[in-house]
Amino acid sequence: MSDEAVAFAQNEYGSDKVQFVCGQMDEVDIESADTLVSIETIEHLDNPRILNEFAEKHDIETLVVSFPIKKTTHYNKFHKWDLKTQDVSDIFYNYAITREFLFQYDTCFVCLVKHKPPGAMERRWRFPDLV
Repeated sequence: MSDEAVAFAQNEYGSDKVQFVCGQMDEVDIESADTLVSIETIEHLDNPRILNEFAEKHDIETLVVSFPIKKTTHYNKFHKWDLKTQDVSDIFYNYAITREFLFQYDTCFVCLVKHKPPGAMERRWRFPDLV
């Protein structure tokens, strides 16, 4: 990802509710977010659990993660992991997969939602005065 790509995305698709960020996961800090979208990223990370740590640190409730569903490490030198849906579930152990669908023949998308403790109030708004 480049600063140029992020600037383009922010210009074309950004708003007061949508933000694009470029940086190392362990260095990026955001105020708050309801949803984290990670498209074709997790298989490139040295430690895929850093995405889970980022989501936990920023109290993100919903994740959308895509990854190659077939083996790719043998021909793509940038891919460090061959993942299955169970692997993603294990990485995001505090989240439950609510949706899974395949795109084309080689990409899997999963939607994950953070587990809530029994009796916890559902948080529908990011703003405390609107709860």
